Amino acid sequence: MTTNILLVDDQVENLMALEAVLEPLGQNLVRANSGEEALLALLKDDYALILLDVQMPDLDGYQTATFIKQRDGREVNTEDAATILVRYEDGVRGALTVSQLSPGRKNSLRFEIDGARSAAAWDSERPDELWIGHRGRSSETLLRDPALLNAEGRRATWLPGGHGEGFGDTFKALYAAVYRAVAAGKPGDDYPTFADGHDAILVLEAVARSSRERRWVEVDRAVKVGN
Repeated sequence: MTTNILLVDDQVENLMALEAVLEPLGQNLVRANSGEEALLALLKDDYALILLDVQMPDLDGYQTATFIKQRDGREVNTEDAATILVRYEDGVRGALTVSQLSPGRKNSLRFEIDGARSAAAWDSERPDELWIGHRGRSSETLLRDPALLNAEGRRATWLPGGHGEGFGDTFKALYAAVYRAVAAGKPGDDYPTFADGHDAILVLEAVARSSRERRWVEVDRAVKVGN
């Protein structure tokens, strides 16, 4: 069965690259050169998948995604899945997806940082591996090895390279950091504090307010964390 896939990007070369990757799937690929074109395409057909560029003039990817979600009139009254868009003070943008609806994902906490030339990703279900992505050359997987870590990283690992560490070791490293601070007689800086917990609550309150008011909301921090 052939399905429609909508490719949205203001750069023709990016659309061509996406088509080259997806063409072997044998699906119907439809181009849109802007967020506005994407919304018009959705008025004509249904799409099983929409791939959106984030940075586009006029209507960017975040705004386009918001309009697409509003187009679906079905009420969502569960919190089993959520997507949060973030803008940091220095202009960096991020996205957080939380899901209890992903089959087979038992304990997956994933982080990815994407730069102009490289990217790095880590998944708690494969804790000994760090994926490093590159442009113009092969990507790589870096295996945990204390010999390659800095002092801070070595404090959080216990076994030599090739010996798997997992979920339980997370808490061992946490409490070891706390005990080091107790032994030193002063607070440390390598474990979460009550101030960090309070800051997390402020972020969640901003997320809830943003959802209610359907707009960007600034996190209300009277005092910066760490000050």
